[in-house]
Formats: sequence, structure tokens, C-alpha cells
Amino acid sequence: MKANHGRHGVVLVKRLPLWFFHLSVGYQRPVRSLRDVPEEELERISSRGITFLWLIGVWERSKASKRLKELMGKKDVLGSAYAITAYRVDPSAGTRGDLLSFRRRLHRYGVGLMVDVVPNHTAIDSDWVYAHPDWFISTRESPFPWYRFSGENLSSHPHIEIRVEDGYYTRKDAAVVFERRDSRTGEVRYLYHGNDNQSVPWNDTAQLDYTRRDLREEMLRTIRRVGEAADGIRFDAAMLLMRDQYRRLWFPAPGEGTMVPSRERFSLGDEEFSALYPREFWDEVEEVCLDLPHLFTVAEVFWGLQDACASRFFFDAVYDASFATHVAKEENSRFQDRLRDLARRPERAGRMLFYLSSPDDLPPLMRYDPLRKYQGAVVFLTTLPGSILFTHGQWEGFREKYEMDGKSPGWEEGAELEAWHDETITPLLKERELFARPERWEVCRFSTEGRFVEDVFSFFSQRGGRRHLVCYNNSASPRNGVVLKEGGWRPPSGGGRRLSWYDRISGRRGGGDLHVVEREGLPLALAPYQAVVLELSYE
Repeated sequence: MKANHGRHGVVLVKRLPLWFFHLSVGYQRPVRSLRDVPEEELERISSRGITFLWLIGVWERSKASKRLKELMGKKDVLGSAYAITAYRVDPSAGTRGDLLSFRRRLHRYGVGLMVDVVPNHTAIDSDWVYAHPDWFISTRESPFPWYRFSGENLSSHPHIEIRVEDGYYTRKDAAVVFERRDSRTGEVRYLYHGNDNQSVPWNDTAQLDYTRRDLREEMLRTIRRVGEAADGIRFDAAMLLMRDQYRRLWFPAPGEGTMVPSRERFSLGDEEFSALYPREFWDEVEEVCLDLPHLFTVAEVFWGLQDACASRFFFDAVYDASFATHVAKEENSRFQDRLRDLARRPERAGRMLFYLSSPDDLPPLMRYDPLRKYQGAVVFLTTLPGSILFTHGQWEGFREKYEMDGKSPGWEEGAELEAWHDETITPLLKERELFARPERWEVCRFSTEGRFVEDVFSFFSQRGGRRHLVCYNNSASPRNGVVLKEGGWRPPSGGGRRLSWYDRISGRRGGGDLHVVEREGLPLALAPYQAVVLELSYE
């Protein structure tokens, strides 16, 4: 494991060039690249307790991706931020010099620069597709005889033609491959699109072949170069490169049936696959990151694989979608189970990255409705162990869902929640260390007349001499009851006759006789969707 592995982050997402648009409006002056971002904005980000600024859209976007979207009727778009042609700074963000200068400016305010690495795939018109077609999963013959490739050539290369399957344009099919034709030699290959087999293939991407040692070595060199120019890397769809998942999708064992369509004919036995993919790729990445001790690493992981990823690999933070899934839907018993599971393994809890919505989801305000639910949920999020993420527009209270290819917002929105976040959330983030790495962390039970209330999430957190009780009522009904703590309420020193509390959200104070609280629990009344952060003291 990395020696610096105990770090945590408060990550703020900004999409380029949407951020430039919002900054131009807010500061009433043109912001066209990273060099134009006002110094006041960087100071503001730092003052809110943000430790990493994750920029989406830094790397060179695909012209083919842009053209595909235009052919499908979209206007005024860029290529997808996750269809990358090369790890060069995209012109919409500026130059490499602008990026390095921007990073130095962030450092003056104690904020790190985080960028993406997308190791699973590239754009269909990437440098590697042109120069190294062998680095991609491909076949010499079309995997399905009905595929036709008669559409527009999407390539910018003078001798290489790139075409996606005709069904994409008519929306009648979602082919698993695209056609690459070399006009100099007449060679035709069918390269697979990036694909997690959960929906349609990503038709502006090309799937990399990790059974090739030369490809793995080049990706490791790429990660090193990116890591030298940034303070954090967010590894996109990291679970897709876990050996068991990669094999399942692309080189399934004989008789398995959850692979990408057509890949059953490329099944491999255990020994064959192990010879081609002998080590976990993430173990090789760890060796690179050991030489980059400054680097904060985040793994995007879904499918319930966050614990497996955190226990097996080196990442500082691993996506945990349980909050965004269960709390948003008020599946409260399921999130109670997750909290109890993490309490049994507090080191694991410190490795998770929690969020209300990921950048791919609907904005938090659209998922946590009414407003008081959002406010209660974000207070609760801010006090969880590990790392946390605020997506683009969340701090301001924007409700528009932004696509990865957007150049400008479609809605006119004001920053209606900015002042509330500054007043309520910033003080908690300023002392985030108290919650992110507690010395003691215990999930409590909220009880009404002897009955456990699953709607109320509650935990006790201690670091140094600071003790907090956090409770959040994730329901539309008021809840009255007592908080029961398995370890009891008496401090280890045994002193004190009264347990007092101060709510850091409402400013209210309360408490009770310690003997009564020990025997009956700490009484508490919570309004619908109310969160409290009670700092405890003994008198």
C-alpha cells in the first residue's frame, strides 16, 4: 500500500468550458481558458475548504465524437470529455503551459489539481487508433454479418478511414465495433467500442486490449506523465480493468454468458488468460504511483465493487455509490446496513468517496427534493468519514443536467444556494479533519418507544478531545426519540455529571443528566429531513 494512503480529499468538480461560461457571467469579463480564471475565484474555492479541484475536459477531445453528435442532430457541442484522442491539453482549456501555470496558482491557495485518466478506452480517432491498432480489441472480420459501414468517414488522418456502423445513425442498432480501414494497404479491422455491457456501447470510443504487454507499458508511461503534471488523478471506470471483470467482458471462460456480445468466440481458459494478463493492472499502476508520493488517487467504481477495490488496491479514495443511490431514494434500511458495515471496518470507511450525485447523474437538487432534503443530506455527507465530492454547480444550486459534450449551459440560473453553503457547509469543511479521519467512529441507533427508527442515520465521531454526534432524518415525517450508543455516553475518563451539546447547524443548545442519558439515551427531536451536528461536552 502507498505510504501516503491515509489522505482524504474534499473534491470540487468543474466542467470545462462550462466553468468558463459561468465565470464570465459572474465576473463580467471574458474567461476563455485556464489562464483567464480570476485569482478571486481560486481564493474563493480555497476559502470554502476545498482541497482538490477536479477539472473535467482538460484533455484533447475527439473530433469524431463531435461530428457524431452533430450527425445525430446536436448543435454547438464538443466531443465527449471521455473520448480522448491524446493526453494533450484541449484547445478549449488552453495550452499545457496554461495548465501548469494554473496548477501553481492553485497551490498558492492550498488546493490541488485533479484530472482524469481514462485507461479503459480512447476515442475512435485517437493517436493510438491511427498508429497502434494492435493495442485495441479487434477482429479481421465483422462480428455480425448484418453490420454495414457506409456512413461518413470520421477520421482526420489522411490514410486511415473510420466509420461507425450504420445502425447508430438510424437508431436501429448499437454495434459493438467500428470499422478502421487503411487506404494505403487496404487492411480493414473491426475495433470494439468501449463497453461495460450495461447499456449500449460508447460509440465514440475504442476498447484497449490489456492482454498486450506493450499497451500496458505505454499506459503506465502515460499515467506517470499525467501524474507529474497534477496533484490527483481520477481513474475513470477503474473496475473495468480488474482482472476478473476485464476477463468476464472480453475473454470469458468457456461457457460463461455475461460478456460483451460476440466475445463468446474469444473465450480463454484460466491458464491462457493468466499468461496474457498475468498481474492486476492496478498493481502495476501502484508501482508508478510510489514514485509520485504527492499524488492523490481516486478510483471510479460501481457494481458494488467498492469494498473489493479498496481492500485489494492502493487507491486513496474509491467511489461509494451507496449514499447517492440509497439516501436519494430513501432506501433507508439499505443505507443503515452500509453504515453498520463500514463501522465494523473503520479503515475501509476512510477509503470511500461519498457524493450526493456523480457528474453523470442528475444534479443533487433534482434528486434530493424538496430543498430541505438536499440541505439535510449535504450536511450529513459533509460529516462522513473518508473523502467527499461536490459536483459542478452544486454549491451554487444549479439544477441543469450538463452533458459531457456541452459548451455552454442551456438554462439561466442564479447562485441561489451559494450563501447557504458558505454559511452552513464551509465551517464544517474547514474542520473536515475531525470527521474524515476520526479516532473513534460508532454508528448509533435512534429509537422511539423501544423501536429502532431506520429513517434516522446517526453516528458518534471523535478526534482528539472533540466529540460529535451527527443525526439526519431522511424522511418527510418528524421523528422524536432517543439516540442509543453501544459504547455508552460516559467519557473514558469517567468524569462529568451532565452531557451538553451545541448544534453547529442551528445554533441550539441542549443536554441532560449524564446518568439518565446513559440509562435511557440522548433525547432528540428531528424535523423532516433535518440534520444536526452536535458537539458534545461534559460538565
